[in-house]
Amino acid sequence: MNLGLIILLGGLSSRFGEPKAFLPWGEGNLLTHLLQRARSVGFSEILLSVGDDVELNNRIEACVEEFSLGGDVPIRIVPDNTLRCGPMAGIYTALKEGHYSTYGVISVDMPFFPLEKFAIWDEAYPSSTA
Repeated sequence: MNLGLIILLGGLSSRFGEPKAFLPWGEGNLLTHLLQRARSVGFSEILLSVGDDVELNNRIEACVEEFSLGGDVPIRIVPDNTLRCGPMAGIYTALKEGHYSTYGVISVDMPFFPLEKFAIWDEAYPSSTA
């Protein structure tokens, strides 16, 4: 599949009070749940768009290192270079850093989103690598 996935993780958690990515979900947390589902769908690349919270980014990096063991889908952490400008800035930065011409985008707090729909989109509108 010539389709990447961007997972948005850069929120400040100001209303929720703690990072949503690490909320318990299934056998892991919201982040590992989405990564597992993305791996099973067959995305060519997964980009994690993160903000400027150093502690959160270190936790995300450790989680990805552990998750990536034995996986064949590249997972890259992409720091948002336009800080505090919301999710559109994170999407923009990730798209600039990505290797594919088409990406699905999802927030980490959407565990029920049918990622398989992106695969259907990829079949209907095939893209090429950048």
